[in-house]
Amino acid sequence: MAILLEAFDASQNARYESFRRANLNKAAVKKLANSVLSQSVTANVGTVICGFSKVFTGEIIELALKIQRSWGDEGPLLPDHLREAWRRYRIERHGAIGYRGAIGGGSPVATGPGPGMGDVIGGGVGRLFR
Repeated sequence: MAILLEAFDASQNARYESFRRANLNKAAVKKLANSVLSQSVTANVGTVICGFSKVFTGEIIELALKIQRSWGDEGPLLPDHLREAWRRYRIERHGAIGYRGAIGGGSPVATGPGPGMGDVIGGGVGRLFR
């Protein structure tokens, strides 16, 4: 890890330090996990949930930034960017509900083209907001 850190330029090092400093409130995450699971979770489980949540949040933000660039927007991320990122993430990971075939997921027995391949009137997956 030290070799990797030495190879970082100033911009990469600043981003890595920001990532290391960012964290979720472990007590709040543990309390939420306890209520969702209806049982007590250990501190280690809370730490793991915080770690996965941090990675998930990073993935959604990266996707939202790609969407922002593709839409030609500048400045801070808007709620529309985040909503569209969440929508695309769900389609990619879990398949599109109501579509035959799916981008990177869905039913393994689904046949036919996925969203965006002419299977729906209007052209499939496109910009949902704005």
